[in-house]
Amino acid sequence: MASKRGDWIMDLIELLRYYIRSELLVVIPVLYLLGRILKRTKLSSKRIPWILLVVSLVVTALYTFSVCNLTSLKEFYACLFSVVTQGILLTGASMFVHEVTKGLCASKPDEKSKSSETKEEK
Repeated sequence: MASKRGDWIMDLIELLRYYIRSELLVVIPVLYLLGRILKRTKLSSKRIPWILLVVSLVVTALYTFSVCNLTSLKEFYACLFSVVTQGILLTGASMFVHEVTKGLCASKPDEKSKSSETKEEK
């Protein structure tokens, strides 16, 4: 069972490395932490993903347009497409990390309560 758990994590890491530029992978934990900070404010939970998307698009645009050689309109559109797709993927990945950590934290109390129940039964 443990190997299957590790397999999907390795598959996820491989997908992230395949679809997201390696230089931008650091944005995922940054967005995750920013989302946690925003969650503690009075903002509506429905707005947080949109804020994260805007931040992701801005950071991705800053990086992409700094490394792109823009000599034609075609290259500009290619860079713009890269900014949008990378920004969406980064935001989605950070939200996925949030959901996984939320699920793992939610399952831990259940394990503790099960172990305390078995102790009480003995």
